[in-house]
Amino acid sequence: MTTLLSMGVLTIVPFFHAASHLGRPALQKAGVALSSVAFISFVLVGLAPEDAEGTPTGVLSTIGASLILAVLGIACAWLIGLRREVYSRAPDAPSVPAADPNREAVAQVEAQRRKRAEARLLAQRDPAMARELGVGDPGRSGYDDGGLVDLNVVSAADLVTRCGLSAEVAGRIVEARARLGRFLQVEDAVLFGDLEEREAAALRERGLVIE
Repeated sequence: MTTLLSMGVLTIVPFFHAASHLGRPALQKAGVALSSVAFISFVLVGLAPEDAEGTPTGVLSTIGASLILAVLGIACAWLIGLRREVYSRAPDAPSVPAADPNREAVAQVEAQRRKRAEARLLAQRDPAMARELGVGDPGRSGYDDGGLVDLNVVSAADLVTRCGLSAEVAGRIVEARARLGRFLQVEDAVLFGDLEEREAAALRERGLVIE
């Protein structure tokens, strides 16, 4: 419609619109070329001599009129096909960034740390509720404590599985607990279990003592 109403001069508008939607820059050049020819055609008609009734006549008028008709014919035929492409084209699906395995792994570790911190805070504020929820007790489920182990409850096997300790070290911790009756703090297990620094770090990360 824009092309017909402007007699081809504004053909550039629908061509630029189609180029932006279809991702074809060449259409912009085509629109510029057709609009330029239409403009030149009007200039030629304007320069043509006029007859007694004020109607442009002569070669310039004939050339100008012919070019305008040619531009309208080419542009309209071309735009019919482009219109179908633009309005029948399915919208592009939003791109989904590829998952980064490293970021996902880090996010999981951070999430587990947050859960352990929350569970420790709960055990400190409300020990009775922590026990009822089974915080630090792998034998109970229903509350995700991020993998904590209550050092006064867990077995040697639990210490191996959750803290990554060797069976020997886990056995020493359980034996120390039996001798003392119970641990009052995590450092009791580190001290009386005779843990090395790496083992102590693992136990401090996962272990807790509920009062």
